[in-house]
Amino acid sequence: MKKQLCVKWCRYVLIVSVLSLNACGQENQTAQETPAPDTKPVVTDSTIPKEPTPSEPSGTSATPESKPKTASEHPQENEVLNISGKLYKTNDKLFIISAAESKQTVPPMEQTPFNVTLRISNKGQEEMVYHSWTPLESDNTPDAKRAFVADDQGNQYPIIPAIQGQPYEGQVREKTLKPGEAVKDLLLFSELKPGTKRIALHLPGNEFNGYKDLIFHFQLP
Repeated sequence: MKKQLCVKWCRYVLIVSVLSLNACGQENQTAQETPAPDTKPVVTDSTIPKEPTPSEPSGTSATPESKPKTASEHPQENEVLNISGKLYKTNDKLFIISAAESKQTVPPMEQTPFNVTLRISNKGQEEMVYHSWTPLESDNTPDAKRAFVADDQGNQYPIIPAIQGQPYEGQVREKTLKPGEAVKDLLLFSELKPGTKRIALHLPGNEFNGYKDLIFHFQLP
């Protein structure tokens, strides 16, 4: 009886051992067949170089381009200079009204215009370019300031435009003045009313005269 129990116990232990060994073997096989998880480092956005955008090119800063101003642009109102007499002088220019009278032109025109001869001298050390105050007849620039003469009764006499290629004798469209040189230019205005004695010649400011409106006040003979 004891012998039979011992045999059964030994068989039981043997069976349990075999089952345990089989279980261990299956676990090892499962572990070998299961792939190891990916251990590569995660790359965050901060480590990825950004592609340059069209507005921010690589190696440059996105600063707006400033357009250069043209010579005709003048952001402020012109300074107005009232001049008593026929002479005005700056550091590099001398303006003189050498003649002012009503007379016929060459070639003649229908009216008898008021003639103003303006003499300008270059007193500086560099060349300068004089542009006449006489506009061309074809110039239709809106709101353009033009020279005119006014009398003491409030009447205004506009400057007479020139015809391209057909200047009156004494008119100068443009001239380069070297240091020490001078130019005479004839400005023609509409016919004055009879008996006009005191007038004011208005020359609008431009780049040549430093954007200063020059107003010459003088008496006629």
